[in-house]
Amino acid sequence: MSSKTSVVHAPVAGRKLIASVNKTKRKLISRGSSEEKYIHAKPCEESMSKILSVLDKEEKTDGKSAIRKAPTGAEVALREAFRLFAGPRTFQFVLTGSTTLIAAGGTGAFIGFIPFDPNTFSYNEYSSLSSLFDEVRLCSAEASWTPLLSAAGTIPGSATPVIFNQMQVGVDRDSFTTATASYAQVVRLDGSQSIARISGDHLPVVTRYRAPGNRVFATTAVSSTINPPTGCVGCFRYSSVTALTPGTDYYIVVLKALMEFRNRV
Repeated sequence: MSSKTSVVHAPVAGRKLIASVNKTKRKLISRGSSEEKYIHAKPCEESMSKILSVLDKEEKTDGKSAIRKAPTGAEVALREAFRLFAGPRTFQFVLTGSTTLIAAGGTGAFIGFIPFDPNTFSYNEYSSLSSLFDEVRLCSAEASWTPLLSAAGTIPGSATPVIFNQMQVGVDRDSFTTATASYAQVVRLDGSQSIARISGDHLPVVTRYRAPGNRVFATTAVSSTINPPTGCVGCFRYSSVTALTPGTDYYIVVLKALMEFRNRV
């Protein structure tokens, strides 16, 4: 024995609502209400008429009545995916990497740079993201400079406590491949600051950089250019004014970079 399911079509419900509005209108008029009161009911009637005409149009298929089905879970997921990736949307991710800074063997020179460019500096997540997107640019970068000191407060390999004096870090906005020339170059850079630490002080010094908001995107394959500056161009430069113990690890640097991606592959 088959059972029938009653379906209430949207146009039927719409007509009932219009009938209710008309009934209210008649009551207002029968009580001697002015046209000013009736005018509040008229827009509702007109709006429902428009809704009803749309529903009637959607419900008719080849002259037959059709019941609109609710979208399936897969259809909802597909629509959401199109909504997320359609148009010129961008996506921001924080990428992290780290490096150890060592005084040069022989001379003990403590000088160098840490590039923001993800194809030059090693970020943990960039390989996966570059396979998903075509273009990238840097939004901001933050580096934590932590001295590598033993519990006794001495440099590893040395029994003498050392004061890290005249060590500077600065932001070079327009370069990411050229070696740091001198301590004087670092001192003259934008936002140059000291990262000097007394022996036994393990607290990191944090340096920050915010890229221009109008920075042009670069491709994920060639993620930086100098002229014009695009993508993730720039670096942190560092130097000490005097030579240190050759071949000794002095700092570990953790770099966090906020990067913006677009043009999903």
